[in-house]
Amino acid sequence: MRSNNYLIDNFNNASNWQVIEGSWSIAPNGVYTAGYNNAITGAINFTAKNLVFECEIDITAYGDAGVHILSYDSSNGLYLSFRPAENKLVLYDSEPFNIIASVNLTITSGWKRLRVIMLKDRFTAYYDNMQVPILDCITGIHLFHSFGKVFLRSYYNQASYRKLKIYELNTFNTDTFDQLLPTKWIPYKGDFTIDNGRLINTGGNMSTFIANSDYYDNFILEADLSIDGSGNCGFFIRNTDPINDVGYFISFSSASNQCTVYSQNGIVENASVTINTNVFHHIRIICSVYILIIYFNNMDMVSPLLIANIGYNNPTGRFGVHTYYTPCKFDNVYIRSI
Repeated sequence: MRSNNYLIDNFNNASNWQVIEGSWSIAPNGVYTAGYNNAITGAINFTAKNLVFECEIDITAYGDAGVHILSYDSSNGLYLSFRPAENKLVLYDSEPFNIIASVNLTITSGWKRLRVIMLKDRFTAYYDNMQVPILDCITGIHLFHSFGKVFLRSYYNQASYRKLKIYELNTFNTDTFDQLLPTKWIPYKGDFTIDNGRLINTGGNMSTFIANSDYYDNFILEADLSIDGSGNCGFFIRNTDPINDVGYFISFSSASNQCTVYSQNGIVENASVTINTNVFHHIRIICSVYILIIYFNNMDMVSPLLIANIGYNNPTGRFGVHTYYTPCKFDNVYIRSI
């Protein structure tokens, strides 16, 4: 399935791909495998600047394999290369062919999940573990490959790919989660999925989605939230570093019946509130300069749940949703500047 801004491929056929070099084959179980040569294939009619790339990859030999992004002819842009002979994962700037970053990584055969996030000049990759990135760096990419296509590559490796998704990141305003993919969100930890028009986490792991949006300093944020377990979940605001949780986190805990505002330095303010599980609660958050006002179910402007002085340490940033080891659902997320 392909549109202008996303591609989902379970590899029933190869209609979404154009072979550039070598040979590729489709297996009946939806696996796209490279021949044992310098094999390159490119996604047809998909170009992007900011994107999320996900797939499962099986690396079976000692050559290298990986994915090109922001490339217009597979010989430029950025190349994330798995190199099992060296036990390394390397990010190359292919014009010139320089190493931007590399990490030691034991690479074994068998299906592993891969996620790549490219947002402006920041490159983040997850491999096998979707909680912690294996590589996170500033690329300093050149303007001539700040936009381009996606290519798969296997260099004498016979690598295989399956369950592939690529989507371009769009400007955020409102989301009722009726789309097939949450194309407005950047997954930084764990997993959310869309089901029945809601953004959900059913596994109870630690998961973070940050909205692909402009930075907001003063804003009104509204959403419906259902906490379906005994942990806590809520909203990041003024977030500038999702990996290290720099910004503020507004947490709702069904276990302690508390709303707590956290900064990266600890608790800023909290308030008691009755939180029923498996029920949607309406949340309104107003942030103006250093004052944060939170409403819970009761939207009467004179009856806020909590008012906090959050200071000036994080004056602006993106917003997002987060769950800490509890299943939850989000719906009808809306934000506007004030």
